[in-house]
Amino acid sequence: MGNAFGVTSVPGFSPGLTLPQALSNTRTDGLGALYREGTASFLNSLVNNKFPFTTDQVKDRFASSLHSNKAAATQAHLFKMANEGKMKPRLWNWSYSWSKLISLFDLVCQFIKNIILRFLLVCGILIKTLIWVDLLC
Repeated sequence: MGNAFGVTSVPGFSPGLTLPQALSNTRTDGLGALYREGTASFLNSLVNNKFPFTTDQVKDRFASSLHSNKAAATQAHLFKMANEGKMKPRLWNWSYSWSKLISLFDLVCQFIKNIILRFLLVCGILIKTLIWVDLLC
């Protein structure tokens, strides 16, 4: 559990807590709710790109809410609203998308450049071969 959320210790729970155990914990305090709703939000963020929180946001908010029962309960409530579809879906992150698009464009340009270079290499070999054959004949 700690590995999934990037926390070294899991307050109030055993160190080897698994995601299914976190989802099914029966604690009634803020930490118990945070573990249930935070784990559900983590899983939802992995499979739903319109989930109100990104995976990194879930991890960050989970970790920053562990310092007190009140903070844990407050964040658990927000996660619960997101899990139940009561929050607006995440909008397209244009800055992230543009950086991904630029990276993809760079890859495509590099691919095309390699194709052109190979084509020119083949053409160069053919031209040299034709010159060599012409000299022999």
